[in-house]
Amino acid sequence: MCRFWPQALPLSFVIAACGGGGPPAEAPSPRGATSAAITPADLRTRISIFADDSMGGRRTGTPGNVKGNAYVAAEVARLGLRPAGDSGTYLQRVPLTSYAVDPSNTTLRSGATGLTVFEDYYPYQPTFEVPARSIDGAPLVYIGGIADTAGLPPREELQGKVVVFRSDAGGNATVGAPDLSPDGRLGLVSGIVITGIDPLIGAFGQQLRAPNLTLRSNLEVPPGVTQPRMIFLPTASVPKLLGRSLDQLRPGEAGPILQGDIRFEPTVLPATNVVAVLEGSDPALRGQYVALGAHNDAIGIVTPPVDHDSLRAYNTAMRPRGANDPPGEPSPEQWTAIRAMVD
Repeated sequence: MCRFWPQALPLSFVIAACGGGGPPAEAPSPRGATSAAITPADLRTRISIFADDSMGGRRTGTPGNVKGNAYVAAEVARLGLRPAGDSGTYLQRVPLTSYAVDPSNTTLRSGATGLTVFEDYYPYQPTFEVPARSIDGAPLVYIGGIADTAGLPPREELQGKVVVFRSDAGGNATVGAPDLSPDGRLGLVSGIVITGIDPLIGAFGQQLRAPNLTLRSNLEVPPGVTQPRMIFLPTASVPKLLGRSLDQLRPGEAGPILQGDIRFEPTVLPATNVVAVLEGSDPALRGQYVALGAHNDAIGIVTPPVDHDSLRAYNTAMRPRGANDPPGEPSPEQWTAIRAMVD
């Protein structure tokens, strides 16, 4: 994450490495000019330090990213650049908040049947600046897929209900998107459950479990403005929610009363940018800036840990596209390939 406030900085280069957290570093006195060229050995050394496993993947808000920030701050200080962060340091604090599902407030009941979070359903919230509506005590109603939305009842009849929408996963997106805008047909529902998207849940289940990192903004939400609670539901969980399988349901059929709610707990993270200035030499242009930025955070550590002897063999068989392939339990054929590579 990068943010620049030119009016707060005195031609000159603003160099920013964005992400991370930790205590601000004090600025030492300049030590002279850098060498004329970046050598392969120098670049290899810096990359080896910054990308080493000891940095823990440098996910924003984690100790690994604090270490990464400390390394970058020490390097710009060693080069004699002027600090341009907060209070005369190289670090500029970023208003980052992590929202994680509160496990003590996530057990939903549909009639007499309980649903377990991250097994039977996956809660999702597009933005945390707008409060989500309560779904406790809301009636359930199945509204079918995108082809059935023309036959939806007036928005007032759906007010306060939790609607179950059938979509289809295509690639990395749902097929068909119901209108949840305030003036749309579903603008007054308490919540929406989206099902029929098992490939998406399989691909992004880990991200849905992980805390959501949100950059706080100055958005002023008018009093009383809320958004529907959103839930992703595996197809196998539809009978637990509505008493019948997805293929047996017809649009307009009512389900039990939903009991329970979902709550996300916020945690403020000590995230920062590293900001330094290389002063220009022309007095007429020193008040102008060229801003150079790059993120210094990364994906962190994949959880849960994988159980095998060779991560390289596992990734070759299970994750040939890297982070685009989610971790999971290998099939018998994949285990055979992994063990062959290990051997």
